[in-house]
Amino acid sequence: MGAEKSKKGSHLTKEERRIIAVLHEEGRSPYEIGKLTGRASNTIRNELKRGTTTIILGYYEKEKYFPDTGQAIYEKNRKRCRKYMVNKFRNF
Repeated sequence: MGAEKSKKGSHLTKEERRIIAVLHEEGRSPYEIGKLTGRASNTIRNELKRGTTTIILGYYEKEKYFPDTGQAIYEKNRKRCRKYMVNKFRNF
């Protein structure tokens, strides 16, 4: 889980999202999580924003990060990206 090398330009994997969730639950900052995973702290902040949803617990609401939500939103956004559309219609 250490920062072996920078992963600049590559997308987060499902496993990385799970690691981010565990570290975030422990109370680690995006900067610390970035150092531990070899990712930029801004990537971590963006992922936490992407995968955070509001849950209702009794009479109050709480914000919580879910790695599956982050993955689902990533996949939805990925389908709209230009590269995906070019490849989709290349065989048309």
